[in-house]
Amino acid sequence: MQPRDTDVVLGGIDRPIEGAMVLGGFGAPKISELAREGVNAPFGKWAALKVPKGSDFFSKLSLRELEKLVPYYNRDKIIRLWFERCRRDRLNEEFSDRDRASCYRWYLRGLPLELAVLKVCVDRMIHP
Repeated sequence: MQPRDTDVVLGGIDRPIEGAMVLGGFGAPKISELAREGVNAPFGKWAALKVPKGSDFFSKLSLRELEKLVPYYNRDKIIRLWFERCRRDRLNEEFSDRDRASCYRWYLRGLPLELAVLKVCVDRMIHP
């Protein structure tokens, strides 16, 4: 499937990653729409953002494999953003490996760092 100008190619790091797919449509808000709306997007849009068919290329990668794809300076920034967001939203600040992997996945799918953290926080509010 060839990406269109309006699609975000999974891979969030300047180029598509071999084996990744294009995420867009499928009845859920597109990553590109949410990236444009940013933190002003309604809670419902963040909650509705799902991976088509529940799994994609990044879903299958372990935390260690994901860490190899995310630059170290962005991994550090994600940790800082996580604690800032948790304090702001009065969430438990525990940053589990599962939360970290989810942040990395959403970042690699095309969400900016801050929005990847927001998406995982929204998911955590829905499914504590």
